[in-house]
Amino acid sequence: MRSSPRGCYDTGRRTTAAGAFALSENNLYTTEAFYDYLSHLTDDGIMVFTRWGFEPPRESLRLVSLAREALGQLEVKEFSRHIIVLREGTGMMAAGGPPVVKAATGIDVTKEELGGSAIHAKASGIVDRVAKTDEEAITLARSFLSYLPTNAWSYPPVATPSEPENIDLQTVLPEDPRRPFDVKKVIRGLVDSGSFFEIKPDFARMMVTGLARIDGHPIGIVANQPMTFAGAITAAAARKARRFIDLCSAYHIPLLSLQDVPGVMTGPGGHAVP
Repeated sequence: MRSSPRGCYDTGRRTTAAGAFALSENNLYTTEAFYDYLSHLTDDGIMVFTRWGFEPPRESLRLVSLAREALGQLEVKEFSRHIIVLREGTGMMAAGGPPVVKAATGIDVTKEELGGSAIHAKASGIVDRVAKTDEEAITLARSFLSYLPTNAWSYPPVATPSEPENIDLQTVLPEDPRRPFDVKKVIRGLVDSGSFFEIKPDFARMMVTGLARIDGHPIGIVANQPMTFAGAITAAAARKARRFIDLCSAYHIPLLSLQDVPGVMTGPGGHAVP
C-alpha cells in the first residue's frame, strides 16, 4: 500500500520547506503535486534524506531552502541524514545570504561563492551529489533509494542481475606497482553494468565510496584511488569512508573494500581536500 505524505518541514523564519514525502514499498511517493512543490525551489533547492525522530532508520524526502540558523540545524544532524542533493547554480547552504554578508561586512558575494555546489561538494563535503536540474535531482534520489530497504528492519531489495562492463582488468592494473591506475575502472569491471552510484565523487577524491550491485544484490564499495595522492588516506578521506560505512551498516548492506594504499598522509597534506 502506498504511503502518504508525512507533512511539511519548516525551519522557521525565511527558511521554509516545500514538503516532505515518505517512501512507498517500492519507490518515492509521487504525484503531480510533488513537482508543484519542486517549482518553488527553483531559486534555492536542497533535497535531504534523513531519519525521523527516534524511530529505526528509514528514508524520507525533504525539499528545503537553507540559510541562517537552518545550516546549523543541518550540521547538528550531519550524522542523521543520508544524502543531500544540491542543485548547481541556484542551490545554497550558508549561515546567511548575500544581503546579510553585504550588511555585515560590506562584501559583495554571490550565492554560489558563499555556499554553492563548488563549496559544499568539493571543499566541505556536506553535499553528496550535485544536479543541474530538478529532474536530475529526482533521478539521483530514486537511484540512491533503489539500493536501500524501506527501513532498518528490512533487507536491501534485489534487482535483476546483469553482467559487468567488458573491462580487461589485466590491462587496467599496471605491472609496475608504483604506477597509478583508476580504481573506478576496476569497480565497473566487477559490479553489474551501470549499477555503480558514487557518493561524494568530488570530495576527498583519494577515497571512492558508492553503492552498486553484484548479481542484483546491493553492496557498498570503499576503495582507495591511486590517481589522487597515490591513494593515501587524508583526514577528509577517513571521515568520508567512516560515514559511508555507517550508512551501509544501518541498512544491512555488505561492504566490498578495494585497497591499494601507501598509508596515512602525513604533514600538511593530511588535511588537504583535493
